[in-house]
Amino acid sequence: MRRLFRFAVSGTAGFLVDASLLALLVTGLDLNPYLARIPSFLSAVTTTWLINRYWTFADRRGRHAAGAEWRRYLLAMSGGAAVNYGVYALLLATVAQVAARPVLGVAAGSLAAMVVNFASSSRWIFPAKSPSSAAVATAPATTGSSSATGTVGVSAEAASTAKDAADRPPRSSFETSR
Repeated sequence: MRRLFRFAVSGTAGFLVDASLLALLVTGLDLNPYLARIPSFLSAVTTTWLINRYWTFADRRGRHAAGAEWRRYLLAMSGGAAVNYGVYALLLATVAQVAARPVLGVAAGSLAAMVVNFASSSRWIFPAKSPSSAAVATAPATTGSSSATGTVGVSAEAASTAKDAADRPPRSSFETSR
C-alpha cells in the first residue's frame, strides 16, 4: 500500500509538470493543445521516472543502466499514454468545459492511465527480485566445490554482478575496446 501511495504522489508530481507545461504552451505560446501534449507528456514521464526510480521503487532499481531504464519506462508508459491521451482527446473534442480548460482533460487522462502505469512499472520496469536472485543475494560468501587443487568458489557479489551484466544489452565493439 505504501508503494501505491508513493506512486500516486509521483503521478501527482507528473500531473503538475504535465498540466503546467501544457498551460504554458497553450495559453502562453498559443500552441495547438493536441501538439502541446507531446513535450508536456515527455516532461511528465521524465519527472515520474526519476521519482519512481529514487523513491517509489528505490529498493528495486539498478537492474538496468539509467538510460536503458528510462527508455524502458518511456516504452512502458506508452500504454498509459494511449489511455491518457485517448481520454484527453475525447474529452477535449466532446466536453465544452475541457475544451476551455484542457488541464481538466489532462487530469481525467492521468487518473485513467494510473492503473496501467502502476502495473507496468511494478512488473516490468521495477520488478520484485525473483526468488532465484534473492537466493544468490543471501548465499554464503563463497559457494562451490572442493577439488584436489583447492576450493573453487564464486562470491555472491560476483554472481550478482554476472547476473546484472547478463540482463544488460551487449556492448558495441567500440565500448569493449576502450
